[in-house]
Amino acid sequence: MPYSVIDRGTEVQGPIRSRGVLEVRGHVRGAVIHEGRMVVAPGGVCSGPVRSDDLYLQGEIHGDVTVTGTLRIGNGGQLYGDADCRRLIIDPGGCFVGINRSELEGRAAGPTAAPAGGAPSAVPVSNGAVPSPQPVWASAPAAVEPPAREGTAGTMAPQTVQPVQEQQTIVFRGYMRTKRRLAQEASDTAE
Repeated sequence: MPYSVIDRGTEVQGPIRSRGVLEVRGHVRGAVIHEGRMVVAPGGVCSGPVRSDDLYLQGEIHGDVTVTGTLRIGNGGQLYGDADCRRLIIDPGGCFVGINRSELEGRAAGPTAAPAGGAPSAVPVSNGAVPSPQPVWASAPAAVEPPAREGTAGTMAPQTVQPVQEQQTIVFRGYMRTKRRLAQEASDTAE
């Protein structure tokens, strides 16, 4: 399987077509159409639409994203554009400013959020079924036992970390409200 790297300090003008594994550490301007797994590393930037089978985002994308498999926005990853994907995972520290089109159309299991421990969990926001966690590229870290409380013997029982489900919902709804508010202001001004 081919492995391609656009390294730091490199700027490429698209459109780009590739297959295999593509790692972007530099800057890509224009459309990217990729068959396989694409990684936008920290410091990597894509300015334009991106289409890929799977996408792991730790850098920035400024444009709409279409992913036939899993879109994972890792810690430090920033997506400024709409997403159309089968599965969306947003790790703590990941930023998504846009609309999850697949959820609006009812095709996706819904956006998922990772617990504070860093291991992604699959918790749909929109439907009731909770699939088992299936990390995309990173394996789950070893379980860490919480420290003992002062004045108690032994350790506390491990506590379950609740996903940041409500926070993700607010982000998506907040953006949609903003778009509606802008449209309303534009129509009020026109009258």
